Amino acid sequence: MKRFILVHGDSAAGNLKGARIADRVEGVLTNLVAGPAPATTDMAEFYRRKYAISPHSTEMGTPEIAPVLNRAMAFERFELWFGPHPETQLGLLQVLVEMAMSHPSLLARATLVSPAEDLGMARMEWTRAQTFPATQMDDPLVADARRAWSAWCSPTPEAWCALLDAPVALPLFAAVIPRLLRELPDSATGLSFSESRLLRIVANGARMPLDVFDSPDLLIGDPSYDYFTLGQMLLDMFHGPAPLLSGTTETTFDLALHEDITRHSAFVGSEIEITALGQDILNSQMDYLAIAPIDRWWGGTHLRPGNLWRWNSATNKLVPP
Repeated sequence: MKRFILVHGDSAAGNLKGARIADRVEGVLTNLVAGPAPATTDMAEFYRRKYAISPHSTEMGTPEIAPVLNRAMAFERFELWFGPHPETQLGLLQVLVEMAMSHPSLLARATLVSPAEDLGMARMEWTRAQTFPATQMDDPLVADARRAWSAWCSPTPEAWCALLDAPVALPLFAAVIPRLLRELPDSATGLSFSESRLLRIVANGARMPLDVFDSPDLLIGDPSYDYFTLGQMLLDMFHGPAPLLSGTTETTFDLALHEDITRHSAFVGSEIEITALGQDILNSQMDYLAIAPIDRWWGGTHLRPGNLWRWNSATNKLVPP
């Protein structure tokens, strides 16, 4: 019986190919945690709208899932391997919604495999020796996925927050719900969880940019954002009307910076430090958004003055505008 595995991420696909446990392995790479999430179930239209709003995100590309699903139709066994990272679980939602519309017969015989580890970081020998939990797809599970996808693309975070009380039945999804809620601006500081963590790493002694990215504190709990998003988040703290950090004039964290030897060398050699304002905000003595207006997307929610949703980390509740 020929076996087709669709996995999230190029590294994970390479791992499974090397493990030689299937006749064919293909990977899909989504771009969902950072930037806008337009309210549409069509993947091509989703990314067209997303990149129209946020052109710098186009380096991630558009997932070509339809041709992959067409190829999978020729195999007797079809498995979706999607791990615990927020990007991966949001990717699973998008793939399931796409399958429900375009390949319902394939979805009906699909099996969901839920490795609790990041397969992109695992050794192929280890992967080959494991037996991972598997779930047969059914209508209630797909309905849950549709509900969660709609919540992520909603113009306010209320539907997503409601998932805390009526969680999605996908095996690894429950942990993603609060992880992404804490990436809303904090009700006291105005910073998201990831922004606060980056700022705290500098406050605790990181003196150069590489110290931040090499810090074990950055990896605790597995960051919700990718490397380039975290890098841009860090750079944004050096600029604007109220800088939280000082030490570099670079404004864009992208491939161009990394490929320019002169710029990159100057950047990684920068001596950085937290500003007095940054320290006050980290200590919850000031609200950053009171002096630095926000213009950012969280799923389908456009965070900006007049539509500033926050998250109270003490009560685990949304704070509406």
